[in-house]
Amino acid sequence: MLKILDKNNQKVLVMIDEAQEVTGMVELASVYQVMISEGLPISIIMTGLPKNVQELQNNHVLTFLLRSGRISPSPLNYYDIRAQYQQALKVRDPEISPEVVRRAALLSDGYAYAFQLLGYLLWESPDKHITMKTIDSIQPEYQAQLSRNAYSKMLEELSIMDQQFVITMAKASEYPVSTSCLRTKLKKKPGYIGMYRRRLMDSQLITPAGYGKLKFTLPLFKQFLLDDGQYLVNYS
Repeated sequence: MLKILDKNNQKVLVMIDEAQEVTGMVELASVYQVMISEGLPISIIMTGLPKNVQELQNNHVLTFLLRSGRISPSPLNYYDIRAQYQQALKVRDPEISPEVVRRAALLSDGYAYAFQLLGYLLWESPDKHITMKTIDSIQPEYQAQLSRNAYSKMLEELSIMDQQFVITMAKASEYPVSTSCLRTKLKKKPGYIGMYRRRLMDSQLITPAGYGKLKFTLPLFKQFLLDDGQYLVNYS
């Protein structure tokens, strides 16, 4: 079929969501490699969690994927979030104030799922008008859904050392947390800290916050680790 399409100057694009290192995906990628080597008109776009994509690329029979283009999406822009909230929530409450919209945008902190979830909870609030009190009232449910639907799974999939790293960050007396503080708390050498720092940055869980300092990329992730995460993985 691909040869027929090639003769007619047509191409095939295969799109895969939630890519991960499972048998079917490995077999598909192997077949794709053969097709590409034969010059057939086919391309694949895969999306997935950074950790899952990295594991797939590192599979010993799929090293060719390391040469493929990889795009890591940036956090949503604060000003774009604020504008979207302003436009959408004005329909729900024409009297909503800029201060409330600003706080909602900051609370979503660039995380796409949080942006969608918070907007939904604000829209569905029983309050006639969306105010600061509305945000206060829905915040426990907002945090609970983030923890249940996203953060607990993210933490579970980390290695034991990765888990220790982020929980130590959350429990540190300073925030953002310095790498020197982490070295002291974890009793590890700089090279060891640097390796896990890179791993967690690749997983988009932490990001630099000034010289030698780190912070979490996800809204209320620190609070999740303090309230629930450290107990879910039995780390104290």
